Amino acid sequence: MTDTSSATPPKKGVAGRIDYDSWEKRSSDLNKELEDEEETERKENASALGLDGKHARSQAEAEERAKAKDARKTKNVLKKYKQREEGVVEELAGLLGALDDETADNTEEKHQEVKYVTRDKLSAGKRVMTICDTKGPGKIVLTEDLTNLESATPANKSLQPKSFKDDAENTEEMPKPTIHRGLIKLMLRNLHQCTVVVKCKIITGTLEISHCKDVTIIVEGDDATVVTVQADLCTGLDIQFHDSPSGKNVPLRLRDTNSGPTTTLFWGEDEGDR
Repeated sequence: MTDTSSATPPKKGVAGRIDYDSWEKRSSDLNKELEDEEETERKENASALGLDGKHARSQAEAEERAKAKDARKTKNVLKKYKQREEGVVEELAGLLGALDDETADNTEEKHQEVKYVTRDKLSAGKRVMTICDTKGPGKIVLTEDLTNLESATPANKSLQPKSFKDDAENTEEMPKPTIHRGLIKLMLRNLHQCTVVVKCKIITGTLEISHCKDVTIIVEGDDATVVTVQADLCTGLDIQFHDSPSGKNVPLRLRDTNSGPTTTLFWGEDEGDR
């Protein structure tokens, strides 16, 4: 006689019918276990054959991966550069009116405007100026007030003097930053039928001009130091230097501002001016 006392009793309340819920759970667990084993085996086989994606399958694929890696690296560098640039560049657009202004086409109807650019136009910490997307007639003047802008260059901490115990003559001092005054760089882009007068100091001496048409640029005054001019895709461009200093100029030391000009070397007198 067979002992049936150890057999699984039927589900209570189903009158001896098969427990489909229990069998469905068991089958699901078995299927999941089987799929996990197959996935583990597939990964092991792919790794053994070098098909796990860690290594290139051919020389061409290796070159493509290297190119993609360089492209991602370049993209990240450009992204960081753009973020850093946005933090220091002040863009002044449409000072004399928008490019699509219909009244700008008729010079007799539009008043000859003069816009003065001072420190109030710049946000805190921004020392590179871009003037763009405007149409004259009119004049934009970068005043001497912009020369008073200050930029601090941190000192080299590796040059910090060392201090020694019981050394009374050598007091350790933190290096102070170097203060530079003026705009760092000036960029003119997409200007039409206007005049730009530069009277302020440009620390790097760099003036970049692009996509300008029928524009006159006048650099004048003892503070207006422009050493290098880069002009691209411009037509009808006129650049004038009115007693502006050269990049190698060493200003005279005067007691007051009524003693005359301080320029000793004018623009064009040095071969570095271009």
